[in-house]
Amino acid sequence: MFYFFLFVNDIPDVLTVDSYLFADDLKMFDTSKNANFDKMEKSLSSLSTWSNDWSLKVSPEKSECLHIGKNNALLSYSYDNLIIPQITLVRDLGIFYSNELSITCL
Repeated sequence: MFYFFLFVNDIPDVLTVDSYLFADDLKMFDTSKNANFDKMEKSLSSLSTWSNDWSLKVSPEKSECLHIGKNNALLSYSYDNLIIPQITLVRDLGIFYSNELSITCL
């Protein structure tokens, strides 16, 4: 397992947006006031290139997009020609986060 962490540790270096890695989970986000579609799409493309270079498959079917904030443009993103589904609620480490930033713990 230790080698896996060394293996994926450079993923944030190829992205143009902010990101967090936790085990085999990657969260990519852009906190700018004006959503930058090109910046996120470039990061998704870079992730795809990294994935192909290292022969490590990323599962786009397990990916989701959560838009936060009232003035969010609700842009649609894709990974390897698959549209990433937009959601309004996500569970992360037992905590639910909504697109309106309400938080619920289990």
